[in-house]
Amino acid sequence: RGCGMEEPPAASAQAVGDEPFIHRSELINPKEVPAFTLTDQNGEVVKSEDLAGKVALVGFVYTNCPDICRAITATYLDMQDVFAQEVGDDELELILITTDPARDTPDQAKDYTDAFGGRWSFLTGTEEELEAVWSSFHVSVDQHVSAIKSQHTWMVVLVDRDSKLRIRYVGQDVPKDVLSADVRAMLNN
Repeated sequence: RGCGMEEPPAASAQAVGDEPFIHRSELINPKEVPAFTLTDQNGEVVKSEDLAGKVALVGFVYTNCPDICRAITATYLDMQDVFAQEVGDDELELILITTDPARDTPDQAKDYTDAFGGRWSFLTGTEEELEAVWSSFHVSVDQHVSAIKSQHTWMVVLVDRDSKLRIRYVGQDVPKDVLSADVRAMLNN
């Protein structure tokens, strides 16, 4: 599934061994991070304005995902390790946003975060709140109430210190060296 970009991106495809291609889209005209107000795993309100002055990674997952969401979680754990000081010093914000509001309560998000030793904000909300967020980030979510699995766009977005969307990664997994180089460049700006 695509991300429905509104502008022509500077794009590149990356392969890691036999892994599927990753589409890395650097926005030529960075846009403001879409406005949102959601709840994190600790029951605290998190707003898009809270990202001001920080570099952020925003990814979309759900806790019961049997496959690709684990790759995003692993990517976040890698970034947490590579940038341990920056994450702890509020320079880099790691954000996961659920694609399964029916099951991902703040308690469920907390259990998931704690199980992995995550130092990210796992955001939840009502279906209406989240549908607005998904739409504004160009994330497609296909949920069926009776289904165990939901389908959604695999996407991680890199946001700069000015709260501008800078790079979108769409695909199976972002190579650690590519993502860490992009994050480092944003941190050094």
